[in-house]
Amino acid sequence: MLFRSAEFSDLQGDDAAAFARLGIRAVYDMGTQAECAKHPNQLPAGTEYVVLDILKDSSQAGAAQLLTVLGDPKAAEAMLGGGKAVALFEESYRELVSLPSALNIQHCQRALRIDEAALGPDHPSTRRSRKCVEAR
Repeated sequence: MLFRSAEFSDLQGDDAAAFARLGIRAVYDMGTQAECAKHPNQLPAGTEYVVLDILKDSSQAGAAQLLTVLGDPKAAEAMLGGGKAVALFEESYRELVSLPSALNIQHCQRALRIDEAALGPDHPSTRRSRKCVEAR
């Protein structure tokens, strides 16, 4: 099963219990290292957590900088004002599918999904695919 979410940093109480009942074994976080450190996920015990920084190869990682600049009006205006926000997001979305870090992760994730579905989570091929994902 694939479960898509923005974040799990506020997961608690009834929501945490409901998530745990889903039986999700692994969470692959596509946030940057800085984003993951700033908002650590709260996951049920035994859930594998892997950071896949798909913007690692980005020279700007514009979308990932928003949390930082929105707290500073001058920085926000410099980065986003005068129509720059549209260009920033267009470039960021292009990078999500074109950066080497993103492409490598997409390849490894496909292999992992196929291996897990066909061979199970403990098969040697599945473990190799998981290591590929984690190495990125």
